[in-house]
Amino acid sequence: MKNNKQTALPALQLRAFVLRSKWGVWLGLVLTVVALFFLPQLRITYEFNDMLSKNSETSKILEQFQADFESTESIIQVAFVHENGIFDYDFLSRYHRVCNEVKEWTDVKQVVGLTSLTENVRTGRMVTKIPWLHWEHAELYAGDSIRIFTQSPLVGAFLAKDAQSVILRIVPREEMTKSEADALVSELYKTVAAHHFDAVHYAGRIIGQHYFVEKMEGEVVKFGIVAFLLLCVFLWLTFRSAFGLWVPVAIVVITLIWTLAILTGVGKSLGLLTNIMPTIVLVVGISDVIHLLSGFLDLRRNGYSRKAAVYLAFRRIGWATLLTSVTTAIGFITLLTAPIPALNEFGVFTALGVVLALIVTFLFVPGLLLFPKRVPIESKVSADGFWHKPLNALFYWALRYRRQLIFLPLVLAPVLIIGLSQLKIDNYFLDDLPKGDPHRADFEFFESRYGGIRLVDFYAKTNSGATVIQSEVLEELQRLDSLLITTFGVDKILSLPTLISQYHREQEKLNNSSQSVLHSNTMPNSVLQSRIFRTVINEAQNAVRITLETPDIGGAKMLVLEKQLEQLFEQEFQLLSIAITGFGHEVDVSNREVVAQMVLGLLLAFLLVGLLMGGLFRSIQMVVIAIVVNLLPLAIIAAIMGYSGIDLKITTAIVFTIIFGIAVDDTIHYLAKFKSLLQQGYTPAVALRRTSVATGKALVITTMVLLGGFITLTFSGFTSIFYIGLLVSMALVFALVIDLTLLPVLLMYFYKKK
Repeated sequence: MKNNKQTALPALQLRAFVLRSKWGVWLGLVLTVVALFFLPQLRITYEFNDMLSKNSETSKILEQFQADFESTESIIQVAFVHENGIFDYDFLSRYHRVCNEVKEWTDVKQVVGLTSLTENVRTGRMVTKIPWLHWEHAELYAGDSIRIFTQSPLVGAFLAKDAQSVILRIVPREEMTKSEADALVSELYKTVAAHHFDAVHYAGRIIGQHYFVEKMEGEVVKFGIVAFLLLCVFLWLTFRSAFGLWVPVAIVVITLIWTLAILTGVGKSLGLLTNIMPTIVLVVGISDVIHLLSGFLDLRRNGYSRKAAVYLAFRRIGWATLLTSVTTAIGFITLLTAPIPALNEFGVFTALGVVLALIVTFLFVPGLLLFPKRVPIESKVSADGFWHKPLNALFYWALRYRRQLIFLPLVLAPVLIIGLSQLKIDNYFLDDLPKGDPHRADFEFFESRYGGIRLVDFYAKTNSGATVIQSEVLEELQRLDSLLITTFGVDKILSLPTLISQYHREQEKLNNSSQSVLHSNTMPNSVLQSRIFRTVINEAQNAVRITLETPDIGGAKMLVLEKQLEQLFEQEFQLLSIAITGFGHEVDVSNREVVAQMVLGLLLAFLLVGLLMGGLFRSIQMVVIAIVVNLLPLAIIAAIMGYSGIDLKITTAIVFTIIFGIAVDDTIHYLAKFKSLLQQGYTPAVALRRTSVATGKALVITTMVLLGGFITLTFSGFTSIFYIGLLVSMALVFALVIDLTLLPVLLMYFYKKK
């Protein structure tokens, strides 16, 4: 029987809507085919520098520092373990073969191993180079080991104090591409494995980047499969129809294809943060479809024809979906305020994915609902009774306890404030990898056996045009060395005074003479221009590098220590201007800058959403209500982080952006439905109840879908991604409960007089 509600709509508008829907499907399919050509070029990379702040004062110092001195961050260290001690002929033979094989590689500039190190010894009038370790003559091991441990600087640098491991240092060629670096690391693993050592441990920036990329490649597949299966389960339980399953899935798959195609087309790749972007786009995009399908089914249930139901669903819910997409995109776009390239890319491409999800939904869904002769999910509309009873009961429960709910934020305030006060900004080099992770175990090995994995660099420049080899400047540099060794409690330092002292000790031994270890004027210029000295003195000889290897005590403690040092530098040193720099220092500074910028970004996002709410309801009180119900989940999660000791850093601070960008959607859909019912003539009380039941169903379903997507992130091998999945999932539940209990109560008080 023809439904007379179709005649309530203008026929010309319906006809135009149907024609646009038809062409929208074909246009979308053409664009999807074009996008598919870009996907084979998609790559996954991880560049540590992308996590550093750009254009700051410290970053400029780092750039100048890197221009003056050859980088040591690219050096690969391999520790070979022999449980019976390294002074074993078979072990040293295999170690030496690895050294010789690696030396032949074109991408390697230098290889330094224990079996190739020598000392200068005077025999008569001749100076000859004598190996520290005569590895080919086992009968000399006893004497060599005594000489190494009593006379050489090699202990702690090339072999451990327990003599159970020895290091091989590899200096790769500069300016290698990612593929060349990956090939180098893969070949190194293969070469070392072929010689069957008891245990081998690797460290170095190239090693870390290679490991992270391999791990991320596996997780992209894992996240995709698990999230896809969970979404399919939730969609099937919701619509109980193949049509209700494949339509939303098709929409989000097309959205991902478009997003990844654009990302690839502009020359970008997936990184540690953009690695989770597909999951976010997947769940956010599917929520748009669910809201529209739910609205369509509600209208069909109320007697509208299929064409009229599709048309009205997009008119009544489409604009709310547009608004939620805009607010979600705003949340992610505010990440552009952070000075971190990785965060900028994550924010831009996630916002782009959210917008594309809306476009794909509007292009495809109307046509898919209009063109089939019968939409299979329509036969399931009677199943809506499943949701009516519990949501209706929840609404009346909220009204019954409205006084308690209205004071809930005030009651929670002290608990939240205490939790927030315990929230701290901190970071460790290894805290993104869980305990037991093989890469973390490697770094812990180096930290326990070789004095630390964290390099602390100091950049000292002379004042008034002096050179660093002048005696008075060298004296200040020696005092600086002593201060740093005492402050950090380390015995390993690379600096100009230590190298000059080492050189003179060798000369004393060769010439049986004694002279000041800092008397650099007696040093040949060829020595000052040698490779080892060029690592600590620049070409103009007006700046030096001091590097310490320290344990990873955390960014917060390190920054406090460095602040105290900066004050001492100003008071104690007149001939030198000293700056703290290096990769580790930049990470610490970047974390602090990011947290501050993200707070400003969230304030900006709240301001923009407040303006949207103000424009929608033309009421300051409604703006306050919208902000309160969306601020509360953020405050709860921040307090939970404080109580549980989860530190704020670059990778966990984005949790709040994600929460805000997604949680605000629920509030907008609720308020939009409520306003729509008011415009249809319903009283505020009836409109609230109908909104809590009708929109509440869609909110519960979308939250379940979102949970299904974000829960998959808790399977990540990266601690920060695990926390993102866990904390966002918790926040989604809090946001749903608040929107279905506190929000209607606040609206009731606001409309009480009306």
